[in-house]
Amino acid sequence: GAASYTGDTTGFPSENKGTCGGDAGEAVFYFTLSQPTKVHLDSVGTSFDSVLYVRKGACLHGKEIGCDDDSAGMHAAKLDFVLLYPGTYFVFLDGFTVDPNQGANEGAYVLDVDMTPNPPEVCDDGIDNDGDHWRSGPRRLPGARQRERDV
Repeated sequence: GAASYTGDTTGFPSENKGTCGGDAGEAVFYFTLSQPTKVHLDSVGTSFDSVLYVRKGACLHGKEIGCDDDSAGMHAAKLDFVLLYPGTYFVFLDGFTVDPNQGANEGAYVLDVDMTPNPPEVCDDGIDNDGDHWRSGPRRLPGARQRERDV
């Protein structure tokens, strides 16, 4: 389902940083998936230049699986995961930088989240949309014969 989370990072310490930025203070969220899920995250409506990054498994030392600065426009970030497998994920909504003249990128934020558990397969797009580890449309089963058609 879809949800929006709001808050304010003013005065938050900078304890983490993504590969695409994040020198200011951050808000950290997490979610645990029990089934393959399509996930969309964005910071549209945030009052400062924001960065989103996601780590899998552990908050501080988990593997970063996505990082974005500004692809949603107006200094907002956006991450789309066609499919995330079961596990725990940490979402960081961070300020891009600390400007020496204007201070930290901090303030009121919006985190939009949309999750679709067990998304349907899209045939022939080359992507495993539904988590079955197959990346294409109809496939021939091992040992099955191809049916011949009358010409």
